[in-house]
Amino acid sequence: MRKVLLALAMFLAAGVVYAQDHIESRWYGLYTVVDYSYAMDMSKETDKLTMSELTGVVGFQFRHETAVGLGVTYLKESTDGYTQLPLFVELRSYYNHNRLSPLTVLQLGYSLPLGHSSGGDNAITINKGGIFFGAS
Repeated sequence: MRKVLLALAMFLAAGVVYAQDHIESRWYGLYTVVDYSYAMDMSKETDKLTMSELTGVVGFQFRHETAVGLGVTYLKESTDGYTQLPLFVELRSYYNHNRLSPLTVLQLGYSLPLGHSSGGDNAITINKGGIFFGAS
């Protein structure tokens, strides 16, 4: 786990060094995105599911509206049922040329399993990767 987080930090640091003067609303240049998400099950069931996700993307905006990047995400389920490492290509599309602009983000890649298993009576192990798709 430490090696994965260290590699992700180095990947993002390299992008930050080259993208220090870049604002995403400019016409072209390098950009970096770091995102952390935490999802929690609010149902009344006893088996609660929580997920945490750390994403890093380094890319290049080459037109007013279009940017392409490479990214990696670290996905972890709270009971250690599975941990995944999706590697993906990201396409960003901006809808106007202002500093505050709506955008669409598409991510497509492959998710690698890191092979953790849950404990307890209902122990499961998920050691399968697969195609990764994300949209926002």
